[in-house]
Amino acid sequence: MKKLLRYFKPISTAISIACASAVFLIIVIPNAYPSDNESLDLTVTKFLDSLSYKYNGFEFKLMELSVGEQYTDNVTYQKTKALDDFITLSKLGIGVRYEGKARSLEFRGDIVSQNYAKNSNFNNITEEFTTNFRNEFSENDRMSLKNDFLHTNQPLFWRADYFDEQFLREQVRGELKYLKNDFHIDYAKDVSKQLTLITKYDNNIYTFSGTGASGLQNSVFNNPGLEADYLISSATTALISYDFANRRFEDGENATIHTVVVGGRQYITKKLFFDGRAGFNSVESYDDKSFTKPVYHTSFGYQKDTDTFASLSFDKKDILNPYNTTIFDNWRTTLSLRKQLLERFKCSFSLFYGEGEMFPSNNKRRMTGINTTLKYDINQNLSGNFIYTYTHSNTGIETSGYTKNTIFLGLTAAF
Repeated sequence: MKKLLRYFKPISTAISIACASAVFLIIVIPNAYPSDNESLDLTVTKFLDSLSYKYNGFEFKLMELSVGEQYTDNVTYQKTKALDDFITLSKLGIGVRYEGKARSLEFRGDIVSQNYAKNSNFNNITEEFTTNFRNEFSENDRMSLKNDFLHTNQPLFWRADYFDEQFLREQVRGELKYLKNDFHIDYAKDVSKQLTLITKYDNNIYTFSGTGASGLQNSVFNNPGLEADYLISSATTALISYDFANRRFEDGENATIHTVVVGGRQYITKKLFFDGRAGFNSVESYDDKSFTKPVYHTSFGYQKDTDTFASLSFDKKDILNPYNTTIFDNWRTTLSLRKQLLERFKCSFSLFYGEGEMFPSNNKRRMTGINTTLKYDINQNLSGNFIYTYTHSNTGIETSGYTKNTIFLGLTAAF
């Protein structure tokens, strides 16, 4: 471990210095494009754009450089004796894009250096890699593929699944690192103008390491499914779907869930729509017990334009917990708002609340989460970012649960 720390420090320092220097130069040197002589444009942005490389439709480029300071009052998610700290974050993002007539490919890799002011033993480098691929075989046949790889020591506050990850996360003592890989592929066939058949497959892998990983097992999740969508009218779509889910832990224990759902989407107006789905889960648990539970999903969405969106959703279902051999019977509701307030200023707000119970341990969990994000575009490439998150988790166990506040202020240079 000491050898790894020796290698980590220079890498982390180099990333931080490079990101900070680039962002600083973009601030100092304005993003100008002289019309009289384009060759005289020696701005930092122009230099960084020149680093992109194009070959046969592929574009390789630097996507993002960012630096920021984060404060959290509970580094280790503890109920008592919580550790607070200031964390310096530096991100380097690279990407590959391809656009063809019938297919597209996009890859993005982000490396994030996290340096703790008080608890340097938690210093780490987080890796995120996302791949999206789409292909149209014909006018009526198409497929899409997505793979999301994440290696980190905690749920990341800037990701869309931040509260979902915390809702599932086990209360552990010590550092918990995990690797998560989510794979999705689907194939859609338009049988007619009204009927579309979809086959899909999801795979999820969780592996754990660190001092807090004692007692946690690695697991693999497989989830094939079928869906039929029927367009009743331009405003109404009906669907029926079947999913088979199985999670297997490294000791061989596994559980399965069969899910059947019917529902659809109804546009109330051109901008307001309603999604509703209902069905059941047939569960075969790790202790060979079988039971059936209802499944619900309802949501309202309002899309005024590309700059204004609001949604309210409710979900109830059983989940095969990736942290241990339990079935998580839970419900959750989420409110999301996104608005472009001014030409350069946009904001978003989300509220999360969920309750659940683990079977067969009967451990209960309640969680409330709040996220507020503000973004101001300083110039063409540079933006200032402010993020505040609040999480309160209550398990009903005297020594478990936590409250966590996180504040982040940073600068992002996107290209």
